[in-house]
Amino acid sequence: MIDSLDFPHGTPRGYDLGCHGRAACPGVITCTRARERYSGDYTYMKRVQAGLTPAEIVAVELADASAAKAARLAAKQRAWRASKPKPVTVLPTPRVVGPTTRRPKRYLLPPERINHGTTYGYNSGCHKDSPCPKPDGETCWDAIHAYQVKQGRANGVKERIPPEHGTPGGYRVFACHAKSVCPSETSGGKSCTTAMAEYRKANRPSRAKPTMEKAA
Repeated sequence: MIDSLDFPHGTPRGYDLGCHGRAACPGVITCTRARERYSGDYTYMKRVQAGLTPAEIVAVELADASAAKAARLAAKQRAWRASKPKPVTVLPTPRVVGPTTRRPKRYLLPPERINHGTTYGYNSGCHKDSPCPKPDGETCWDAIHAYQVKQGRANGVKERIPPEHGTPGGYRVFACHAKSVCPSETSGGKSCTTAMAEYRKANRPSRAKPTMEKAA
């Protein structure tokens, strides 16, 4: 009987015994499909003749498909590596030994030839980490610093004011975001939070729409 528990569903013999329905067959594969494969698939026919159950045949086919997919992927990777150009080893250029045409440096003069206390002395090698032999007056570092400040002011760079409480700088640098703990607020002045709010309000871009002139 087709409905019995020992009926060979999913096999060519099940088809021969009368199981011809595709939707009602409870096998791993239908008996109709098993008969079709048995007639046209030599590998499937040999596995059926070897006594493998339908579930075992499906498991073997899934393992074979996974191995074939892995082999195809490995072949593609080998072909991709073979198509990549091999790196070319570039030998370093031999160093030229002998006189060169490079212009000699104008600094690092002997200490007795350096005019200390000037920017020329700094450019000649008297830096901050080296003791300047001019203890009285301006050192080479002071001279180059004053020169850089002068050039910055001439180029429009403003003087940097140290941050204080009660200013936008104190709000940013000191992270003074509470009015109750701001030293400027407790002493009767303006807090950093209030100063930052005023600064943002004064520098906020105007969102007013331009008024169009009425046609005469």
